[in-house]
Amino acid sequence: MSSFSMDSTSKRELKSIESPAAAPSKRGRSGRRSRVGCLTCKEKHVKCDETRPACRKCADKGWTCGGYGYGLKWSYKHQPTPISPACDEATTIEEGRTVTTGTRCGTKTSALPQVSDGTVFDPLPLDDTFAVFDDQHPREDCEELISQTDWASHPAWYKPAVATKERSSPSRGSCPSQQETGFGMEYSTALRWSNLLATDPSAGIPNTAMELIGRWFGEVCPAWSGFDSNSNMNRELAGSLWQNSEPVFMCLQSMAASFMSSRLPRMRQPAHRLLKKAVASVQADIASSAATLYYSIPTTSLFSLLCLGTSVCWLDAKRVGSPFLRQAKHLFEQIDLQSLLMDAEQLRILQYFEKSLVYWEMLVSVVASDEAETGVERQRRETAVAQVTRDGNAADILPHPWTGISSLSSQLFGQAVRLCRVYRQGITNPTGRASSLLTAMQRIDEARSLEERILDLDFAYAAHLGDTGDTRTPRSHLVLVAEAYQLAALLQLYITFPDLVSLRLPHERNFNQAEDVPWNKWIVPLALRLVNVLEQIPPESGSRMMQPLLYICAGAGLRRDSSVAIDTAASGLCILRPATPSGMKDGQVDMMAYVDQIDVGADEDATNENMSGPAMDVDEARNFINARLDLLKRTLHPNPIVVTAQLLKAVWAAYDAEPAGSTSVHWFDVMEKTGLRSLFG
Repeated sequence: MSSFSMDSTSKRELKSIESPAAAPSKRGRSGRRSRVGCLTCKEKHVKCDETRPACRKCADKGWTCGGYGYGLKWSYKHQPTPISPACDEATTIEEGRTVTTGTRCGTKTSALPQVSDGTVFDPLPLDDTFAVFDDQHPREDCEELISQTDWASHPAWYKPAVATKERSSPSRGSCPSQQETGFGMEYSTALRWSNLLATDPSAGIPNTAMELIGRWFGEVCPAWSGFDSNSNMNRELAGSLWQNSEPVFMCLQSMAASFMSSRLPRMRQPAHRLLKKAVASVQADIASSAATLYYSIPTTSLFSLLCLGTSVCWLDAKRVGSPFLRQAKHLFEQIDLQSLLMDAEQLRILQYFEKSLVYWEMLVSVVASDEAETGVERQRRETAVAQVTRDGNAADILPHPWTGISSLSSQLFGQAVRLCRVYRQGITNPTGRASSLLTAMQRIDEARSLEERILDLDFAYAAHLGDTGDTRTPRSHLVLVAEAYQLAALLQLYITFPDLVSLRLPHERNFNQAEDVPWNKWIVPLALRLVNVLEQIPPESGSRMMQPLLYICAGAGLRRDSSVAIDTAASGLCILRPATPSGMKDGQVDMMAYVDQIDVGADEDATNENMSGPAMDVDEARNFINARLDLLKRTLHPNPIVVTAQLLKAVWAAYDAEPAGSTSVHWFDVMEKTGLRSLFG
């Protein structure tokens, strides 16, 4: 891991721009100048007159003025040791003042280097990191590509719904990664810094990099989080780490480029190269920690893995980031919780990563059965989540940007869908052995136990806990999402394990096979109830990033009543046969003969029944899901959403093509057959 260093004079200039209240006062009558001279005068130890754009001192001496660039480069000499039981503190001497700056507990940030005024930092372009754009496009073309978006015209949900507060000057003992560095958590500060560097051609960081970082805070972070405010840990960690950590710096650029690639196809190749560079940086950071156990939270590595693993589907929709998830779980398991100094800050960061892994595992469990946890791992995860949720309470006190107000509901949903996948694979690929039958019976018992735990979830009091700080995503939206995941988990269990339905329908024991389960009496009403919960969440809510998987689960329960055959080939399409001439009879045109020529398919006795009741409710629910997915394509990255829509279309087509009275098609089978899988969240 590396640190990002900036000379003290550059910090003072950036600080004055970020905090107008802290702007330097005018020079007094003494004529004392600041020490921000041009690079040439500083190198030759000559007093600079600071004339812009080129100083007169260099012109008089016949020198080439080096300009007033901000020199930045990666520094490795301040890298902390792998084992760091306590938070380190560094003392920086600046203009005769001693300022003690402590690093964030549990994070691998580096202390600010001690820089004298005579030190010269050459504006270096960070090796060939950004040559990925120049390989495919000229510099001017790339900058035009990335600057096409008008920030002022972005929808309201692209920006944090909090009032922007100007940062004051750093206080004694404050964390430099939050107060003395760039964005922190305010996106307006990011834009000001980006504009500052863009106006100076000699700035150390290329404009492309800063544009991508600005895009991450402005577009990616709101779309990557269930809510966006000062309480959003995704934004907070990124703001505190990106300048002090090369892996995070590269990962944010990779995510921004991948996010833009959906609108700008020419960005796909540069985005892929940035992804490879980010992966290499993360691997180097992990390799630098040779210790078997971590005595502090590997914040940089874990956050970088979350960034890469959950965004790789933006370049390839079928990628779910399984290797990144395995690496993140391995790092998390290496944390020595007994030796960790668990102050409030470290506990908050630890809980953030615990819940993030719960949500990520839940998404992966839907599409990748090879990522299923062993019994020991599952027990450990349940214990960790119980600790995070205050001894197993259904609702969390502080909302999480991915799991919302209930990480427990996400964890139980993940267990339910993982159990359904494994059980369904055993049904479709039977071995004929007695052990297989015994395993199936054990899984049915496990499903019954899991159903009871899910039914015990209660979010009645959750709406009165801590708020999100996001006006467009109040806590009530997250409560609805938690209830939706509860219903979705039950729905998957009832679809996969018909025996559970028979226990809930004591008066309906006249069915003997799985195909005879009365969907219209239990499963379809539950799916419609789930759709009703989703309808209560406004489409502009930030919680929309948590919803794609919920739409899949709801759609999986929207099966038309197959006891009545429906002509799906002619539904929604009226075919007119060539009209035959009809004459006048008693002064009237034979209009009835004209109408009779419309082809509406076979004549069914139950046609009127299909125009109302459950059949109409199912069709309306399907239309609602399609409409919501169309909206998500325009506000989230479209790749996973397109796969979601294609999967539901294939599932519904398979349902509608079944013979009357049959319910043998399972949506897991359709997903396996078509290969339509992605990270649905």
